Amino acid sequence: ENVNKLPWNNIRWLGTRRLLKVEKMLAMFLRQLLW
Repeated sequence: ENVNKLPWNNIRWLGTRRLLKVEKMLAMFLRQLLW
C-alpha cells in the first residue's frame, strides 16, 4: 500500500511546487508592470 501511495504523493508534491513557482513568476511579472 505504501508503495502505491508514494508515487502519487510525489506527483502531487511536484505539482504544488510547480504551481508555487508559476505564481511567484506571475507575481514578479505583475510587480514589474505596476512599477
